[in-house]
Amino acid sequence: MSKIEEMKILGSMKWLKFSEAMIYARMSKKTLKKYIDEGEIDALKRGGNWIVDRASIDKFYEDKLFDRKVKLGLI
Repeated sequence: MSKIEEMKILGSMKWLKFSEAMIYARMSKKTLKKYIDEGEIDALKRGGNWIVDRASIDKFYEDKLFDRKVKLGLI
């Protein structure tokens, strides 16, 4: 399966396994866990495994992009 096909599949899922969320968010395990612990990205622990809300990853990046545009004076 190509990376593009993999991203399309992950993009259509609401909840991602932690390993899938790392791929989708393009973050290391440590970085993703940090943002979950800080409440920046939503996740739940189910049966000893983390599941991550894909929409919260999207929102995280939208917020970061907005912050950058404000700092650059584009907004």
